[in-house]
Amino acid sequence: MNLMPGDKVPLNYFIHPIIESYYNINSFNTANTLVSELNNIYSAELEYYFSFPNNKIKGVQMELLKNLQFYNQLVEISTQNNHPDKQKIQQSFETFYRKFLML
Repeated sequence: MNLMPGDKVPLNYFIHPIIESYYNINSFNTANTLVSELNNIYSAELEYYFSFPNNKIKGVQMELLKNLQFYNQLVEISTQNNHPDKQKIQQSFETFYRKFLML
């Protein structure tokens, strides 16, 4: 992403259509790199929210839910486009989702 480097334009949910476009034009390396970077970002954000103490986690529950939704969409993108780490990405999402259900 030379035109929009990740250190200037944050990688987030709004990049999902761009990733799908990269897959559509057969630019698999770029798309796979973006999926991997977003996977790391979503995992780090969810780890942060789940680190809140039990008496404060209700205050970030909407953020947790929003991040899980974005992460699930990333899982779908990685699965549909055969990302090399699709299994790992899905397992990570499922782990976070189970944590959320236990709240």
